[in-house]
Amino acid sequence: MTRVRLTLLALLLGGCSAINLGSSPDAPRTIWLLSAVPAAVPAGAARPAGVLLVDKPEARAGFDTPRMAYSRQPLAIDYYTRSEWADVPARMLQPLIVQTLAQGGTWTAVLPAPNPGRADVRLTTNVLELVHDLSAGEPGVVRLRLRAVFTDVVDRRVLATREFAAVEPAASANAEGYAAAADRADARVLAGLAAFTAETFAPAPARVGRR
Repeated sequence: MTRVRLTLLALLLGGCSAINLGSSPDAPRTIWLLSAVPAAVPAGAARPAGVLLVDKPEARAGFDTPRMAYSRQPLAIDYYTRSEWADVPARMLQPLIVQTLAQGGTWTAVLPAPNPGRADVRLTTNVLELVHDLSAGEPGVVRLRLRAVFTDVVDRRVLATREFAAVEPAASANAEGYAAAADRADARVLAGLAAFTAETFAPAPARVGRR
């Protein structure tokens, strides 16, 4: 009886060890934020280019999730299992875009959509890529690409479009290194967007101020 009991006890302890060491849905996760904005943005035109409405950004398939994507070979992505973004990164970008473009005086006002306020120009954005690229070795780099399209609210005419990209080295081949580099890439992309906006809308769009 003693030998049987010892065998059962060993089996139970072995099972517990396997569960504890393996993947567990209750294991704690680390949540990361995108929060960086440029320290400064270019000054806009002397005459503001009306009111800008910033739509909620969208994301390409594979990046429309809070899961943190990494890649070890071209055209393939995987996800960290113990870390994730606080929200879909594209959605976290909306307030950062609004905050960035509200600086510099390019616009009379910058509003996040949905918003009942009257707007002159609409900005739609799409996250094309946000990935920790380890294909060339560790600790890798973080790649962020964002497409921006400005349209006239009244006639829906495209006023300007541009793709922005940033590549930032990661300090470590893990989610922490990824998150820190993604924040730096985010600030660089938003700085490029702000510079493009100030340059493009230096002359006010034709319909601005004619509501």
